[in-house]
Amino acid sequence: MLRQAAVIGMVMFCALSVAADDAKPVEKPQLPAAVAALREYDKSTEAAEKAYKEARLAAEHKLIDKLKPAMAMATKAANLPEANAIDAQIKLAMIRIDELLGKSKATQLGYSLWQFVYPGGSMKDWLLTDGTLVNARGEKGKWTKEGSTVVLDHNGPKDRLTLSSDGKKLSGESFGNPLRATLIGTDSTGAEAPPDH
Repeated sequence: MLRQAAVIGMVMFCALSVAADDAKPVEKPQLPAAVAALREYDKSTEAAEKAYKEARLAAEHKLIDKLKPAMAMATKAANLPEANAIDAQIKLAMIRIDELLGKSKATQLGYSLWQFVYPGGSMKDWLLTDGTLVNARGEKGKWTKEGSTVVLDHNGPKDRLTLSSDGKKLSGESFGNPLRATLIGTDSTGAEAPPDH
């Protein structure tokens, strides 16, 4: 019985410790050895990300190089559906290359204006090129894009959304509820400016 109480007490202590850690921001260590370890880690992850990006780019280019002769054969055989299917795969590979190089349509915008729709309402959000976002109420946050995933950070809750291949739709969930958005304007189309701009 005493042993069970000790185990329950330990579990509760760990749970409280984790909850307390979640509530406060993580502080950076100051000891030179710890600082050096973090710098080494940052360099290692940067090198790994660079190697991954280079490998992905090489794979995409190789795919395109191998698909082009196949498309030529399908075209020569007058197999239009197959030629169109192969061409679509080539275009998808080119979109992925643009995303890896930071040239996707979404990252080229001066700012983009989105109409978000969620259960019970809708809201306009502007995604600005400096990585900040602002909604129609003037509330601000941050956004990032990795491949086709767009993460919206409203200074607390984060929404992970998937960007459509044409760069005009976002879809995902927020607090377990469906969240959808449609691109309704950009700086190049004369979209209205966000609040305080």
